[in-house]
Amino acid sequence: MLLDPPDSAIGKAAQELKESRARYADEVAEIRASGGEVTEDEDNFIVPTLRLFREPRGLHPSIATCHAPKFAQVDKVLGNTKAFLMDWDTGRVAALGVTSYRGVYPQIAYEDSLTWHDDLLHPFLSLPDCNEGMLEHMIRNLRAAPFWEMFVQLLTALFFAEAACKAAVEQSLRWCLGCAGLLMVVLLQSPPFLRWVVALLPGALVGPTLPGR
Repeated sequence: MLLDPPDSAIGKAAQELKESRARYADEVAEIRASGGEVTEDEDNFIVPTLRLFREPRGLHPSIATCHAPKFAQVDKVLGNTKAFLMDWDTGRVAALGVTSYRGVYPQIAYEDSLTWHDDLLHPFLSLPDCNEGMLEHMIRNLRAAPFWEMFVQLLTALFFAEAACKAAVEQSLRWCLGCAGLLMVVLLQSPPFLRWVVALLPGALVGPTLPGR
């Protein structure tokens, strides 16, 4: 798992992991050919490349825009690392303090220079859950928002209510357009709404190919 990586880092990491897997497979074959033994746990695993954004970055899922209340515990243990290993079956993680991932497969197989932290990953609360609706997202944000932000939200709600009443009473197109414009401004601040809009668009427009793919 790469933390806050640029797009170029994804392709580079994927290529280095591919090389690491090939070299490790050759090493295992040599050990077995010479009469040595390699257990299934040391051989039967793969390391896919994933990325995780802690801060908002466009429409990408991130810790800041999706529900992940227990990621802070993981982040505290990992420190300032730029990448970590995640064993989903056991819920453990290990920081990777390296700039190249060509040695990752032997590190995992031989537990070489890795410090695993057990039972740290929650099944669904440690990583971003972006399936929450607009209402759930708004309520969660309001609970954690500072006073000034809550004040701005209250003023926005009051302005919208007044504009809606004016539009209904006066049957004014101008006030209707004002209501629609204010509502659109509010919705554009909602990541769930933006993700819903993007899901309606053709994938070729919003899903560019990453380097190395």
